[in-house]
Amino acid sequence: MATVRKFPLALRFGPFEADLHSGELLKSGAKVKLQGQPFQVLAALLERAGQVVTREELRQKIWQANTFVDFERGLNKAINRLRESLGDSAEEPKFIETLPRRGYRFIARVERNIRSLAVLPLDNLSGDPNLEYWADGITDEMITHVAKIVDLRVISRTSIMRFKHTEKSTLEIARELRVDVLVQGSVVVSDQRVRIRAQLVDPFSEQHLWADTYDRELGDVVTLQAQIAQAIARHIRARLTPEEHARSEPRRPVNPQAYEAYLKGRFFWSNRTTGGLEKAVEYFSRAVSIDADYAPAYSGLADTYIMSSLFGFQSPHELFPTAKKLAEKALALDETLAEAHKSLGAIRDLYEWDWTSAEQAFTRALELDPNCAIAHQWYAALLSNVRRYDEAVIQALQARDLDPLSLVINAFVGFMYMRAGQHDRAIQECCKAVELDPNNPFGHWILARSFDAADKTAEALEEAQQAVVLSGSHPLYAVQLGYERARIGDWAGALSALRELAKRRDSVYISPIDFALLHSGLGEIDSAFESLDAAYKDRVPRLPGHLWEKPFDRLRSDARFQDLVRRIGFPPNYSADSKARKQGQQYVLAIEQDSNERIWLCLDCRQLFP
Repeated sequence: MATVRKFPLALRFGPFEADLHSGELLKSGAKVKLQGQPFQVLAALLERAGQVVTREELRQKIWQANTFVDFERGLNKAINRLRESLGDSAEEPKFIETLPRRGYRFIARVERNIRSLAVLPLDNLSGDPNLEYWADGITDEMITHVAKIVDLRVISRTSIMRFKHTEKSTLEIARELRVDVLVQGSVVVSDQRVRIRAQLVDPFSEQHLWADTYDRELGDVVTLQAQIAQAIARHIRARLTPEEHARSEPRRPVNPQAYEAYLKGRFFWSNRTTGGLEKAVEYFSRAVSIDADYAPAYSGLADTYIMSSLFGFQSPHELFPTAKKLAEKALALDETLAEAHKSLGAIRDLYEWDWTSAEQAFTRALELDPNCAIAHQWYAALLSNVRRYDEAVIQALQARDLDPLSLVINAFVGFMYMRAGQHDRAIQECCKAVELDPNNPFGHWILARSFDAADKTAEALEEAQQAVVLSGSHPLYAVQLGYERARIGDWAGALSALRELAKRRDSVYISPIDFALLHSGLGEIDSAFESLDAAYKDRVPRLPGHLWEKPFDRLRSDARFQDLVRRIGFPPNYSADSKARKQGQQYVLAIEQDSNERIWLCLDCRQLFP
């Protein structure tokens, strides 16, 4: 069963704990009924504990759209309800003091439970814009080091990079990322030395909890990052356990030139473009040529080959065997490298179709680094490939918890809902993803597929057209557009897409599953099965999960489909239906506790209940 992890922002006072993210109030661990405006008033007072919060400030914060009369009545009612829940009184207040005609003040001691953190992009103060990759790379490495130590929700790189050179306040950033504290800082690289300044900031009180400056030789940069991570962890947790301290220690020193090449490789890998991935291969290869024992560089190369195959840049047979050797080399050098276990899991899932071993690799990766959003995402893909849709959605949601502003992961959440048969929710999530970056074709592509699964073909066609325009007619998106044209009866448009795809095959690798998609849409069943058989021989990564999507519905009653399923080697439970359902206005998933018990995970409030 997939593990469910929660990271709320919690404030303690007396026997109470207020979770500002879920909107819950607990007393000695038991839930207190307090919702809506009374809880919002409590949250506003807690965020400024010890300070006067005026009635006008509360009106602007909570009752913006209401009239003055509604506000006066509403505020008085909310304060009375709040005091009732807290066992407080206006005459002898323990928690909320009234300042007549002015406002209110929370007077009890409030303690914050720091459970989540974001390392904001470090500023490049080297005076050379070409060294920007150093600042980005060290930011990324600091995230990895901090995530290893304490049980915190640590936001992934994609989301925090949206705040590079931002003018937003720390409070705005913290609320957008839903984190308790922020790490800010700067990097200066000069004359083979690196200087890093870092500070831990409480965005709600605007206090600096800790700050320090470190100056080291470039060869000591990995050790330096471990020291910074330990300092951050100590100021969050007061002290580290021996196990946490051991996890934060680097295994070996790194050659400065190899490390620099590795940072450049990760910088270009993050672009996820053809040119970016080619540059990533160049720099990761340079890193291992300089330092043949540098494990992260081998893992970076493996990830690059995996991503190149997923984007359809080359045949899986050309990329995955090499990627496997690289991941295994990384693990031989450092068995504790979470990213290498994640890479191996992806290879076993997407190419070898060895789902048991793949799951073991992902589980190990998440044991070593529970904050790795990509590991959660790729594990979700594995679970959906074998039709364990309930668990797949949970892993996708955990990936989004760790990378809340990533368009790809937000769209992926919608994709998992689509595969689980929750079409309305899939469309809703994909629309939110597109809002994050309307110019990214990936979001429109997943939204098109979600509309198609819900038989909303006009909307699917529109989104597929958007993806094609924004991508410059990338084959992956052009195929979807051709299929959607077939769905609305535009046979000429679909055939044109098929001919164009065949023409492109002479110069670039085109996945056979793309031909299968178009043939199925056109009703050319024999040709569809020929293409699916070619996809099986190519070990196309998208084949196992794609078989159960809408485009291949018409093929499933054919004996050739069942034969293909047998050859792929799905596990015995592959035909199990999703247990996702809707309860009231909330989507929930069944999670088997044992053979006699089932609990439910609410996918909106993230709570478990019988």
